[in-house]
Amino acid sequence: MDTVISRSKRKMWVILNYASLILVIVMFYWADQSDLAAPVAIVGLTALILFVISFIVVYARTGLWKFVHTKVEKLDERQMLVTYESLRHSYAVFAVVCLLVFLAAELIVHEFSGGYKLALMPVIAALIYLAHVLPASVIAWTEREIYRQ
Repeated sequence: MDTVISRSKRKMWVILNYASLILVIVMFYWADQSDLAAPVAIVGLTALILFVISFIVVYARTGLWKFVHTKVEKLDERQMLVTYESLRHSYAVFAVVCLLVFLAAELIVHEFSGGYKLALMPVIAALIYLAHVLPASVIAWTEREIYRQ
């Protein structure tokens, strides 16, 4: 089997994926509050395209998405251990991220109580995405070699 992508490149693509996701969310909120609709939309769409491309490269082409969503009966002992460790680490991080996001949202609404409405749907969608890719991201970050399956 051939290695699909090196660990350093996987790390770069994981960072690009999360950075572009954050940029998409920021552009959504900025477009909601700004008069610069066209420039914000261009940056937002560019970030969305980078987000999709980075997802395909780091999760789809490497097989990590399929690997972390495989039934446990189809995994060997080593694969189960790798999956368990990635889930353990990623959901600990996910819990902290969720608490920080909701704390920040509450602080923003409280600070700007003069009629500022904060739509949480984009953030909730991003958290659902994060819950699904964080285990694969941990594997992409820590495993030396990822093989095509």
